[in-house]
Amino acid sequence: MGASAPGAEICRILGLRQAGSNAEIAGIIDALPLCPWMTIETIPLTPHPNDPMGPLRTWHMNKERAMPFISIRITREGATAQQKAQIIREVTETLERVLHKPPEWTHVVIEEIDTDNWGVGGRTITEIRKSQREHDDP
Repeated sequence: MGASAPGAEICRILGLRQAGSNAEIAGIIDALPLCPWMTIETIPLTPHPNDPMGPLRTWHMNKERAMPFISIRITREGATAQQKAQIIREVTETLERVLHKPPEWTHVVIEEIDTDNWGVGGRTITEIRKSQREHDDP
């Protein structure tokens, strides 16, 4: 590396640290070698609005606040995108109202299962639906 220009400051990033309090930050800084001869500036980091891990990163920092994960399984029998969106919206609203969970933390997954892959009482849903149609049609 070449010599620095006269008057230029050399800046080094020591790394990112997460601390629970200002006292913990001060302890980390005081433990650095040559601390008395350094000029140190600490800048609190805030989440970036476009960070896809934003809510998850916050959850990792606040583990006492659990992230709700709701899994809904339905048979693949024609539920529309609008109906599934309504289910997701209403489940999210219910968790916000009842458990005070922030909507941005609530994950809802709807799995659609083929009727050949879902059984009740030893019969597939396909068989049950066929039997119901035969019974309904005289």
